[in-house]
Amino acid sequence: MLQNAFLDIISSANKKNSSLVCRPKKRNLLKKLPKYLILMVAPIHIYGAFPMVYSTNFNTSYEIKNYPELRPVIEKAREHLKNDPKFVAKLGESVFQNTFDKNHQITKDVNPRKIKIGDLCQSYKYETTAQQIDPKSVNDILFGSDGLIKKKGGGRFPYLMEDIEVAEVKTGSFNFDGPIISSGRNRVLALQILLQAAGADEEQIKNCELRVNLVKMNSHEELQRRIISANTGSRTFSRAEIREREGARGGVVLLTKEKIKDTIINAKNQKAFSAALGAYLKLSAAEIGDTYLTSAQYSSAGTNLWNRLCKEFRPNNGTFYAYVKSNIKHFHSIAEQAEQLLPSAIKKVQDDLSAGQKSIKLSKALFEPIALTLKTQIS
Repeated sequence: MLQNAFLDIISSANKKNSSLVCRPKKRNLLKKLPKYLILMVAPIHIYGAFPMVYSTNFNTSYEIKNYPELRPVIEKAREHLKNDPKFVAKLGESVFQNTFDKNHQITKDVNPRKIKIGDLCQSYKYETTAQQIDPKSVNDILFGSDGLIKKKGGGRFPYLMEDIEVAEVKTGSFNFDGPIISSGRNRVLALQILLQAAGADEEQIKNCELRVNLVKMNSHEELQRRIISANTGSRTFSRAEIREREGARGGVVLLTKEKIKDTIINAKNQKAFSAALGAYLKLSAAEIGDTYLTSAQYSSAGTNLWNRLCKEFRPNNGTFYAYVKSNIKHFHSIAEQAEQLLPSAIKKVQDDLSAGQKSIKLSKALFEPIALTLKTQIS
């Protein structure tokens, strides 16, 4: 009821004679006004309002037809895909060949577990409490900073950033409930919108298989705690996390520190090295149990550290990237030294009460001793 009331307000606000919105008489007035005044005179649809996060109804499948509040997103997707026939053709081929995970999901070093969208939509059968749907997040998956149809600023990011997490809950010696979506209901809805807007029919959407991350739970209580954690977590990806995922496509596996060191030889560009150092620093912080910075901030600090080193050092009048690429042990040395320095560097950041981003302060604290070591090695 709450989201329907909100939609009614939006609808009435956009009517010609509505008293809820002050409409400018001149067409170009909005372009001339400062941003803070636009919000006072613009109809809601100009700056893109969405119903707030709300709880789902019990006994309701996650099929897109059950969520009429998402119809504006469907129409928006259709309009954009009309002008992108190549992408539409690729989506159709992926559904036909059962290769959606390979063509539209970030590559991961795992044995894929694939589940049909139709089966994911039946997750509601096993849910014991209402779950959350966020229309704005659904829109952002398709049109946000990592948009599958159109990114903010132009272009398109062709890969789903994060797999949908699916749980199986043990209910007896050889029995379990599932699959149950523990994280990713908004993604399930967004992917249905993507396929529907491209022209897929209901059965084709239901039969499309997605790669999922499968987790095993011993009880529904344990699962519910995990779902609550997912619902209260961040709905967006930081720039550092996006760089990390894009870097992983270069052939470096970022799952563990050992995997990073074993596969860094596959790095093909700067992004892969900066992503690897960011992931290594984040994993090192997790190992020592430090939470002073977020995982995204640790990742960003590693990326900043790599960028600082690239600017500071040009061995033999070449690039720092070429120097590290010529002997992968150089990367191992930098990563391991950063790991050793991490506790003392974190302490420096804690003691620094000046204004500024924690990730920048951490990268600076790590840079100085690592740079001294490199100067000795390179000279």
